[in-house]
Amino acid sequence: AKEGETVFLSLGTNDAVGGALDVKAKVAAILAEADKLGVKLVWIGPPCVLKPWEKYSRELDGILATQLEGKATYVSTQSAEFCDAKLHAGEGVHFTMAGYSRMWQKAAAAAGFSTAVAVASAAPADGASAPHAKKTKRKKHKSHARRRAEVREKTEAAPQ
Repeated sequence: AKEGETVFLSLGTNDAVGGALDVKAKVAAILAEADKLGVKLVWIGPPCVLKPWEKYSRELDGILATQLEGKATYVSTQSAEFCDAKLHAGEGVHFTMAGYSRMWQKAAAAAGFSTAVAVASAAPADGASAPHAKKTKRKKHKSHARRRAEVREKTEAAPQ
């Protein structure tokens, strides 16, 4: 990252799974690097997970919020909104696209970025006609063997 840029950082809950919450030195190293580079750091906390080890994820969220206070923009994803099963994939750990979209919206807003999102529509707006598909002729691709033979011919013909 270059000086003056905003860096969004999201580290999952892998360490929290087993209760490994001693992250102070690692967090301090990341903060020092961000400071050295002169970047604005937006740290997205561990996601709420629908697993028994959510207690560790929540605890890690608290540790990070405290350690990052005044040093980076911290965005927690431990609210009831992010713990809603509708935002999670079936395994209960990763978000769905809706969950990741909401996470990005929250982080972008915290960083002062616009969160406007363009939405594609299946139907043309205001009676406009739908675009027509342009037919293109497909080119036949060369086989790997034919390409290798052409490269060999060029190499053998090149002056030594």
